[in-house]
Amino acid sequence: MNLEVRIHEPLGDRAATLPLVLGGDGAALVLPGVEGQVLRIAPGGTQWLAEPLLAGAAALNGIALAATQPLVDGDVLSLGSAQVILHPGRGRIDVVHLAGNATVAPLRQGELPGDEVQAGVREVFAARAPEAPAHAAAARPRALRNAAIAIAAALVLAIVGVLVALVPVPIEVLPEGARVESPSLVHWRSAGRIFLLPGQRQVEVSHPGYRTRVLKLNVSRALAAAKPLEVELEYLPGVLAIDTGGVEAELLVDGRVAGRVPGEIEIPAGVHDLILRARDHVDHVTRIDVQGGGRRQALAAELEPALGWLEFDSTPAGATVRIDGVARGTAPQRLQLAAGLHQLELTAAGRTWRSEVAVIAGQTLDLGRVDLGRVPPPPRRVASVAPSGSVPAGTPVEESAADTAAPPPPPPPPPPSRIESPLLGTLVLLPAGEYVQGSARREQGRRSNEVQRTVRLTRAFYLSATEVSNAQFRAFRPNHVSGIAMGQSLDLDDQAVSNVTWNDAVEFCNWLSLREGLPPAYERRDGRWQLVQPLNEGYRLPTEAEWEYAARYVDGRRWQRFAWGDELPPPAGAANIAGEESVPDKPVRDLPLRSHFAGYRDEHPVIAPVRSYGRTPLGLYGMGGNVSEWVHDVYESLPAPGPVTDPMGPATNGPHAVRGASWRTGSIGELRVAWRERGGNAAPDVGFRVARFATGAAP
Repeated sequence: MNLEVRIHEPLGDRAATLPLVLGGDGAALVLPGVEGQVLRIAPGGTQWLAEPLLAGAAALNGIALAATQPLVDGDVLSLGSAQVILHPGRGRIDVVHLAGNATVAPLRQGELPGDEVQAGVREVFAARAPEAPAHAAAARPRALRNAAIAIAAALVLAIVGVLVALVPVPIEVLPEGARVESPSLVHWRSAGRIFLLPGQRQVEVSHPGYRTRVLKLNVSRALAAAKPLEVELEYLPGVLAIDTGGVEAELLVDGRVAGRVPGEIEIPAGVHDLILRARDHVDHVTRIDVQGGGRRQALAAELEPALGWLEFDSTPAGATVRIDGVARGTAPQRLQLAAGLHQLELTAAGRTWRSEVAVIAGQTLDLGRVDLGRVPPPPRRVASVAPSGSVPAGTPVEESAADTAAPPPPPPPPPPSRIESPLLGTLVLLPAGEYVQGSARREQGRRSNEVQRTVRLTRAFYLSATEVSNAQFRAFRPNHVSGIAMGQSLDLDDQAVSNVTWNDAVEFCNWLSLREGLPPAYERRDGRWQLVQPLNEGYRLPTEAEWEYAARYVDGRRWQRFAWGDELPPPAGAANIAGEESVPDKPVRDLPLRSHFAGYRDEHPVIAPVRSYGRTPLGLYGMGGNVSEWVHDVYESLPAPGPVTDPMGPATNGPHAVRGASWRTGSIGELRVAWRERGGNAAPDVGFRVARFATGAAP
């Protein structure tokens, strides 16, 4: 028989029918802190019965319920974190969720076992009847005591009422340990909840090192059953105090303007690239790990002046001076100029001396005394006596340059086979010559972009014997990091530099040119780096044609297929490629090998020191492995097949070409000198080496 009842719960009233199962998930009446089905309330004629389904899990009026018991009005069932107050006579069940130290509903005295305990103290009086004043005096303390008890009871009831009214609002905060509190008079936090009175409430979440958040909530019973509030605090930026020595500069963080210094700047936590840019100073570039959390860090930056000095005199004295076409007085002079290339022009006694000079920041370029007397005078018109029968005597005629010019200077000596750079060391001379670039259609491992064609190089050039090392690159960019691969460092000083872009390599070339008193080979035109025209003798990247010419070169008549010869496998010590030593013990996700050469083993699983492998007949190291190398040319998938002279790639913008095998490659196709690929971003297996024209070879 089903019997209809009304259930009053914290979230509202609802109808139900007996029998009714009480417990956790799956029960008809779900109570907090209870697991499984614990108890059933069933109709039993004119009364209700409490039937335990799980022994010892429920208590009736404070006594563990072990067997079926009849229920009467006011009986209290205790299950988990709730009380169920029963009213069979009214067909009603009240559910109270306990919170903190909420007072348990009073038990019915008559249901407790044992003797009745009577509160209070019985008074004993004398045998004679009390006088009225004494009786009144005895009544007053009882009245006060009763009033105190009433007030205490009212306070207890008020507290219980407040506690019952509190709504447990579920909340999840990050970081762990954040403080959650409310300005409300009555609230507290327990585990993943904060207990608040209904209505408009404010909650503040805070943690040292994080930005405090204030939440405004409309608290109701519905909020208690809602999805937990997810609150993640924002980690505070760090405060970087930058000292530039008094030089006012613009600060760029990761390429974006962040403010002006000296002073304090807020920067988000993490590793950032900083550029300090000031007028008449060289950009100061550094990388810093900002701790964040409001912590203060100091950075002292010494900005180098971008100005240098040019000093000179002239013979004869007082020559007029023009710098970049602008008159600058007369010699002698000591001029402060922006670092870089300038056109200097001295004129005296009808003769003009011109030269391009490279001014280096913070240094003085002293040209000494320029002798204009050694400069050939311009052609001049003079009066001469004509032979009989020709132009009449006294007619002005122009003397030929052959009549007035000094004897031609002797031809310059041939360039040396080796030159030394103070930073890079040896550069090897490659003579002008002709060879076949690319590969034949049937060559094993050939790719379609290896168009075969005859290439003629008319200018001798130098190529650095080794790839640029970390130490050499850090002389230009002190904070460069090549990184880690396969758990091993790529940052050792003698290892070839990697994780550099094509622009990085070009900017290094220009810096090195100015450092060694050479004109920069590159200039910014149309928003990108391009070779200066006409070409000069500054450091630059080799062209694709020059790189392959150098890698194939044996003696100018013989050419090799691989950087070590024509056969596989490479001889011992010939190349740092992906051999057995590079195969990881378990799969690597971040930087897997492109391929590997089975059965071959060298001494370095990642990048090796630059002079470790593969000296070619010309004395070039690492042409067959270690790192692939940036070259000057914009990548062209299908170069023109006909004969070409001094090719320098397409005159367009785009990704640039990469040549040569690396420590990550080991297939036959990639090991061949003809292999070429389109470059992208900086990579841990791509570096570069530099080239420059031999003296007098640049047009």
